[in-house]
Amino acid sequence: MPDFCVKADGGLGGYRFDAEARSRIHGCVVKARIKQSWRVAERLISYVEHSIARYRRAEAAPAGSFRSTHDALRKLWFFSHQEDPPVWKLRKLIAELPPRALEEIDRRAPVVIARLLGIPMARLLLCTPYDSGFPRFREWARTADPAVLVPAARVLSADSAERVEGGRCGPDRRSAAYLEPRIMGEVRNLGPLLDHGGRPKPVARQELIRDLAGDWRRATGQEPRSGRSDRSPFGALVYVVFEQLGLSGYTAERALRQHWKEVKERLAVMQKRQIPAWLLPDFDEEA
Repeated sequence: MPDFCVKADGGLGGYRFDAEARSRIHGCVVKARIKQSWRVAERLISYVEHSIARYRRAEAAPAGSFRSTHDALRKLWFFSHQEDPPVWKLRKLIAELPPRALEEIDRRAPVVIARLLGIPMARLLLCTPYDSGFPRFREWARTADPAVLVPAARVLSADSAERVEGGRCGPDRRSAAYLEPRIMGEVRNLGPLLDHGGRPKPVARQELIRDLAGDWRRATGQEPRSGRSDRSPFGALVYVVFEQLGLSGYTAERALRQHWKEVKERLAVMQKRQIPAWLLPDFDEEA
């Protein structure tokens, strides 16, 4: 078992599907023509229940938590992108991350670290017991090989990066443009960071879909296929989840459309920079 596959204490808690919803999620897996569909569906249900609980916590979070989480991840992103960051200080930054920042990292950590270590997805599925809790990135980082830790921190601390124009230095001059990380759907200096208790609802919904894409990938070993309707297996899963949360099918369609638009945009940027596509949080090779 890879050393990053660490069980967390306690169960998932917070949300459980009823029998009808579980049956519909089983149908999504069957639609995808996946072998051992019952086992895969049960694993997917466990992951998705955790993501829904996380979504609810994000919406109910106290004022200031969104901004403080964004700040902590932004600091980690800039530090890890130094040419040769001191590993001891990087470990310290990770150890001091607030709980919600660690949740942001943990949703992608298993896939990213497995790829960096060259571990096949099939083996990864056997060593991430999400029904007993998330693998903990912070514990893994304490003793991780710096050659893997540094690139992992660079990838996991943000979804992507955006070019931001420099500030004005005079009537006809601007300072040089620079890169800012996109974290939790927002980029500093490209619009205000809302801070009114919990996340802005559209941001929280897009994060939920990103979480569901990761859940689908980890449970099935397949990339979710693009599409905004419930005719695709992954789309059907999103519609089930949004319905359980009291959100309309129209809201699910709009959220899926925005999700795949963002995926294509980020993929284009990463291809331009010759960054491996699998580092994209919601990479779909057919999108």
